[in-house]
Amino acid sequence: QGTPFSPKRAFFVKHLRLMGRFLFGISAAAVFAAYLSVQAAFAEPCQGADATCEKRVSVDDHSLDTHLQLLQVGKALKMQAPAVVRGSGRSESTAGAQAVAGSQTKMSSSPSGDPFVAWLRRTQVSALRIGHSLSALLWQSAATLATATSGPGQSAPLSMLQKISGPELISVEVDDHATFDDVITLAPGAVVVCLLTGLVGTFVHQIVQGDLAADGGAKGQLEQTPGIKGSSGPQTVFNIVKNIVGEGMLSLPAGVAAGTGLLGAMVIATGFCVVLGYTFSIMGRVCHATGGTTHKACAEKASGPALAQTMAITLMLKTCFTCLSYAIVIGESYSRILHFFGFTGALAGKQSVLLAMTCFVLVPLCLQRDLSILSFTSLIGICGEFFVVLFMQVRYLDGSYTPGGTYYTQIAEKYQPDFGSDGASYWRTSVSTFVLLASLSTAYIAHYNGPKFYSQMRTQTIDQFNKVVLLAFMFSLSIYLWVMAVGYLTFGAAADGLILNNYSENDGFATAARIAIGFAVVFGFPLAFTALRDSTVSALGLDAQRPDVFVVTTLGLLAPITAAGCMLSDLGLVNSLGGAIFGGLIVLVFPGLLCYYSAKNTEEGGKEFPPWEMRGAGILVLLGAVLCIFGTSIVLLKKFSPESLK
Repeated sequence: QGTPFSPKRAFFVKHLRLMGRFLFGISAAAVFAAYLSVQAAFAEPCQGADATCEKRVSVDDHSLDTHLQLLQVGKALKMQAPAVVRGSGRSESTAGAQAVAGSQTKMSSSPSGDPFVAWLRRTQVSALRIGHSLSALLWQSAATLATATSGPGQSAPLSMLQKISGPELISVEVDDHATFDDVITLAPGAVVVCLLTGLVGTFVHQIVQGDLAADGGAKGQLEQTPGIKGSSGPQTVFNIVKNIVGEGMLSLPAGVAAGTGLLGAMVIATGFCVVLGYTFSIMGRVCHATGGTTHKACAEKASGPALAQTMAITLMLKTCFTCLSYAIVIGESYSRILHFFGFTGALAGKQSVLLAMTCFVLVPLCLQRDLSILSFTSLIGICGEFFVVLFMQVRYLDGSYTPGGTYYTQIAEKYQPDFGSDGASYWRTSVSTFVLLASLSTAYIAHYNGPKFYSQMRTQTIDQFNKVVLLAFMFSLSIYLWVMAVGYLTFGAAADGLILNNYSENDGFATAARIAIGFAVVFGFPLAFTALRDSTVSALGLDAQRPDVFVVTTLGLLAPITAAGCMLSDLGLVNSLGGAIFGGLIVLVFPGLLCYYSAKNTEEGGKEFPPWEMRGAGILVLLGAVLCIFGTSIVLLKKFSPESLK
């Protein structure tokens, strides 16, 4: 503070602070896990879920039992049926499942009927069982290592471990498949936690220190834009992630369950993330080379008016369908939430809810010019999505939806876990893999806002933009992998197209998740609408800098979208075809063309894009054309010949 740094030292200090915040996030998660593990490791053994253990849980119906007593029950349940607790669906122990179900029933019900106490009991036991699982794996690994490093007849290391932890933990049997499944689900979650902790920590630090101080002041085109202070790095990341990740993430487990191995699906998702992250970066570099702030402006300077107008109209059509889809989902989801809480009548209907949300929430948000303001709502939306997947992770680990689990019998048979005789699939491929390919090809689409994100960054440098893109796409990929893994490994082939449908309506945690995803959808709408307004203004040749044009365009677009959202429940074939065709154009063809023409026709573009990258742009255009044809074919087959995709 107040001490001038040299550029090199300032760069070092800035990144050292960022690294410290990431390490803080990792440390916080590690300390919490270690606490649970140590508590589980050093607790007294409890010999099965017997009457004594059950009595400990129900000693006082109006107060929580001691931490150690709940811990002992968690250990007992874990040792009774380790495979059932993990929820992998591979092996079932009837006695173990009954023990788990019986004990959970006793813990979740009490004569007093206090739902909060019952919920807190289940939550504590679930957390402690997770901790015990971690400690069991830790001690099992240590015991294996001790045995391997001891010579013949030398058992001192193993004996020492047994004295420290107790023989019952050394002898815990670990299901290799279940352990592997746990790693698959927990690894993406750990990445999400670290990224979110680091970004939020940096964001809060910037707010405390002053908005412009964090990025060293505004640089570039932002200085000529009145009324816009611009977005910092974390704010831009929040907006990009929220623009990418929406309710569509909840359909990914069903895409895997339809006939694609889990690891194969993860590889496909990662491949699309790398390619589309690269093309998103191209958009910022083209803006830097041409000085444009929209697709049309960039194309006019790089190629000419024909390509520029084509891009503007394509973006307008695509974002119009996107906003209309958002409106339909907002109306239906919040109407269902109101019905769940007992509200009925016209005021709880889809039309009334959508009109109210538009007037009191969407209009104020859509009238914001500055994306830095929307970053706050984007962060709330991201936290809502994080909460949804965290809920799914907890339910996977505590086994609530496995045979004998608390909610297993409370869901319809078609939603109950189904892994068949072979268990979960990891590398399987089938015709349905093409459907997953088509879905993932548009899962990272936020390119229509690429120039907007770049032009409203405070520090408009290619290095800064690439860092933002890297973090945003890494975060989005981690969320996708996380929900894909935990949803599929919980329900297997029974995973629904909207995975939250698989969870019981009596599960309060699931209800909270449904509300959270509703917030995420609402706060994603303004970003899509920003692209619609910008592309409409560009296509019609309007002056967006005039306040009256800005307001009239905003209200003039919101009104028909809201009206159509009230009348329609599904956009049908037209929207699917539009998504398949326009998606391939926006994420691959347009960036490839802009890269090629910028390098060819502008001096700055020739410096930014080397010859090999200019030639490689043709591959992007070709790949985009193939993707459009492929996606269109899949949409038509799903509509007119769905049996051919099974």
